[in-house]
Amino acid sequence: MMSIMLLSAIMMALLPVLSASATIGSLTRTVSGSGTLKVTVHAVASATEDGGNPSWSVVVRTASGQYLLEQANGGSIGYSYFTLPSGVYNVTAYPSAYTAITSMQAVFE
Repeated sequence: MMSIMLLSAIMMALLPVLSASATIGSLTRTVSGSGTLKVTVHAVASATEDGGNPSWSVVVRTASGQYLLEQANGGSIGYSYFTLPSGVYNVTAYPSAYTAITSMQAVFE
């Protein structure tokens, strides 16, 4: 009984650290081209507080850092599509709390 209480206390102490670290794992890709940019994100829920559903946002910026577009998404695999003029872009997938992004691909089709 004492070990269960101790384990519970340790988990409660680590919970804020675990949830904060889950949001640190953003991934960025730099792409160049024009037309339809397809962004594929693979993610997993790192805890069940949100019902076990991973969610994230994809943000597109110019090479100089100017914000262009953002799209929220969710699920274990998600796709975002953006129509862009010719240029160089930084595409970043930002996980929400309790989500870990395992991979991301950004390509012009």
